[in-house]
Amino acid sequence: GLLWPSQGYVLTHYAPQHLLNWYMSMFSLSFFASAFLGPAVVAPVIDFAGPHSIAVPLTLLTLAILGVLLLCCLPASDQAHTSVSAASSLSLKLLSEAPARRLGVLSFAEGWCLNAYVPAVLPIMASRWTSTSSSEHEHFQLTLLLNGLGHIFASLVYAPMADRFGRRWMLVFQAAMAVVALMLAELDLSLDKAVLDLSAAFFLGFSTILARTNNNAICGNLYRERAGCAFALLATLRGLGSIAGVLVMPSISGSWSRELVAASLGCLCAASLCAAVHMPLFVTSEAAGNLEDLEPCAEA
Repeated sequence: GLLWPSQGYVLTHYAPQHLLNWYMSMFSLSFFASAFLGPAVVAPVIDFAGPHSIAVPLTLLTLAILGVLLLCCLPASDQAHTSVSAASSLSLKLLSEAPARRLGVLSFAEGWCLNAYVPAVLPIMASRWTSTSSSEHEHFQLTLLLNGLGHIFASLVYAPMADRFGRRWMLVFQAAMAVVALMLAELDLSLDKAVLDLSAAFFLGFSTILARTNNNAICGNLYRERAGCAFALLATLRGLGSIAGVLVMPSISGSWSRELVAASLGCLCAASLCAAVHMPLFVTSEAAGNLEDLEPCAEA
């Protein structure tokens, strides 16, 4: 719960404005690549000492301490830090701004899809395969792997595409990828169903992480001086979306229907497209500052 807002705050204050997309992309890549590296580090410890050995939590604790120490060793940022009293008033003001509300809705939908919808859908995809060459457990592992590769691929391509086409079009592209995932999962084509479900799992991961990385980049660009408040607000709404999805999905995830898929992915697509047409989301902090400086001159 603390990781995403704190990392977003740190990245915003240390990233040069023209490299913000790359910093956010590298963070997403590192975060989801660790899902593959973590088991590679812990598995030998479990094999050597056993799953109930104290060596397992000690290994996890060592990795966590190492991450905290590396974070504490960062040099002082050139960005000015906001005081606690100013931060409380800024957080209240943030809730009244339309761009923050648009980003909040997008974060809520993203939390639903990434943390509730995708985990419920992947086992259903794996269980529907007609192939009997391997067990359902292996099907699920392969589906999960393709979904994780979609996460990593989205992190790799986000920065160059955002620099080339802009963050607005990345929202539209992300919504299109969600529609592709929906079509692959639901359309009855002549291709092997396993191929379609694996492709759908990949595009599901690609779409959701593209949304998260782009959302963080927009937030860091727009609220550079209020990054702590902004990222905390988005993380809260993302968590509420996850909780809402977890409460709803168990009652309906057993029945794989087009209505369920359309409602889940449609929420993220609609939020992305609504954010894409909201022009104030894409005004840079420097441009906003220059406009504020010019207003007294214009009145004079």
